[in-house]
Amino acid sequence: MIKHMLIVLGWMFLTGLGAQFYLPAHLPITEYDYRIPGNNVSPIAIGMGGLNLTYGADYFAAGSNPALLADNKSTFVASSFRLGNEEAIDLLQAMRFSNVLKAKQFGYFTLVSKSVGWAYQPLASINITNWNTTAEEPQYYDYQLDSFQMTVGAKDNEYEHISAGLTVKYLTGRLVYLWKPQNIQYTYFIDNKVKGFA
Repeated sequence: MIKHMLIVLGWMFLTGLGAQFYLPAHLPITEYDYRIPGNNVSPIAIGMGGLNLTYGADYFAAGSNPALLADNKSTFVASSFRLGNEEAIDLLQAMRFSNVLKAKQFGYFTLVSKSVGWAYQPLASINITNWNTTAEEPQYYDYQLDSFQMTVGAKDNEYEHISAGLTVKYLTGRLVYLWKPQNIQYTYFIDNKVKGFA
């Protein structure tokens, strides 16, 4: 089993399976950083410095290390979320029940059955509408990106201390914005769909 997974991984590395999205340079979107706490799907991993490489009991272990699913023997459904509050609040305010009623941002939904897992993760949701007073023109950005992923973890009975994992992601999203080229009177309405694999 391990031998077959290594062959598949080697083939994927050599063929460069992946996708890149072109985004105009003026959009207020930067690369997705998994290391910051706000983008980490696991509360346990956040408590371990933002990375989980060894703790297989974490419900969201596949998000950090797909090989940890090789030891999983149970079936479960889990989801992680955080309070969608942009303002800084202290611990006592965060514990108030009124915060539960506020809008939440669900960061990860996963279904794991033995050594296979499926997950949905909303990666980005940005909506900006304002008026650019310098250029006397409207600004509008609407960007949505979601990830659907399947994770497999396996180990060989002969080498029980070695396990391997593979995660395949399907990325889909939409990018809508107003664009006005320099020295052009008209503003263009751009509506693009983005798709790819990782």
